[in-house]
Amino acid sequence: MRPMQPIEQIMSNDFLNAFRSNVAKYIVVVTDAYPSGDDDQFNGADYAKIGQLTTIANNEGVKIIVVGTGVNLQFNPGSGNVYPWRELATNTGGSWNATASAATINAELVAGCS
Repeated sequence: MRPMQPIEQIMSNDFLNAFRSNVAKYIVVVTDAYPSGDDDQFNGADYAKIGQLTTIANNEGVKIIVVGTGVNLQFNPGSGNVYPWRELATNTGGSWNATASAATINAELVAGCS
């Protein structure tokens, strides 16, 4: 299962039941790859899915933290290079870091709560 599928399941399919209001909600993604779908190929459709996931996360009050070397992968949707994972993290109020250590994940969670 590629990284975007679990994100969507968690937010859209009551995978964890309904989100409670007035609590911090984070999804931590550890990745070394593009945020592709079922076919393991990142393309314009997958980039559009990043926008959809961003909207869902913002509507649900979920911040997405992405760590790992995947945050350094670029894509050109036709208007210049972008970093899809970084966009998802930043546009949901989360954060990103190329290091995927436990200490980094802890630091990102603590920073997100402040």
